[in-house]
Amino acid sequence: SYQLLYRSTAVDGSAMATVATVLVPNLPAPGPRRLVSYHPAEDSLTTRCSPSYTLRTASGSTQQVESGAIALLLARGWDVVVPDYEGPHSQFAVGKLEGQAALDGVRAAERFRPAGLDGTATRVGMMGYSGGSIPTVWADALAHDYAPELNLVGIAAGGVAANLRENLPSVDGSPFFSAILLASIGVDRAYPELDLDSVLNDRGRALASAIGRDAYGCASGLGVAPYGRLAQYSHYGDAAQLLAVPRVSRVLDRLNLIRGPRFTAPAYIYHEVHDEILIIKPVDELVAAQCHAGATIQYHRSPVGEHITGAGAYLGPGMQYLADRFTGIDAPDTCPAG
Repeated sequence: SYQLLYRSTAVDGSAMATVATVLVPNLPAPGPRRLVSYHPAEDSLTTRCSPSYTLRTASGSTQQVESGAIALLLARGWDVVVPDYEGPHSQFAVGKLEGQAALDGVRAAERFRPAGLDGTATRVGMMGYSGGSIPTVWADALAHDYAPELNLVGIAAGGVAANLRENLPSVDGSPFFSAILLASIGVDRAYPELDLDSVLNDRGRALASAIGRDAYGCASGLGVAPYGRLAQYSHYGDAAQLLAVPRVSRVLDRLNLIRGPRFTAPAYIYHEVHDEILIIKPVDELVAAQCHAGATIQYHRSPVGEHITGAGAYLGPGMQYLADRFTGIDAPDTCPAG
């Protein structure tokens, strides 16, 4: 394995540096090399939770939960690149930045001669669940214009964050209330016009300060204030009042992939019907919009699980989807005809 410092692009168009971990299989699969950009659900706000650090130190949610998936990819003989897609300032949930960082991580891996890849001829797949779905789906949407030279043949995304605005009311008052603060802090770092400090009251700022430094551990900020409400931690009584604030609405519009560009490569989208963190309605809307634009999508709506169990259920089909794309099998399409 190797770690590369590479250049990517922040949301304002300025250059930023971040890190990619490139893992090369001991026994590459026969034929042309295949590369998977794997995106762990980092869901954290400090660089000590970045994959480049947790993979080396056997710490954090990346190593404990997702290194097994990376090992399965390597066992198939595929090369793997794991980008620090949140960038140097840990801007969690910022789709444009994360997608661009994922695409530039692929570019870095392809240009790194010791990895032995075939440059831009390399067949590339991407995958990620939950927080890892964000760079995956955004990279597919941005690739046509941002990285048209890449041979992106397919993506597999599960537990998809399609439009944070629609998830806000359902998470308010839920066991995962603090996910609102977790995402808001990352977004505020990229879009300071959100002015998160003025949204929160003293209690909210204290909790945000702790979550912002990962005081509860990597990804643990998702559940530290169960059943909390915006009325307790902010100057707004509920989600509707907060969303009525013009600057908040403008920033959230920038995170809405439903209005984004068409997917570049075929996509496997997996989502639990009863997902309690990321509700399925905006995912249905994303798939409908992409189908209408002419994308090729295999959409699986699972009726049997929820967000956490979905992570395991998605993994095998997602890997098989990429395997089929690597071998040139036509991508299945569940979009309505016409």
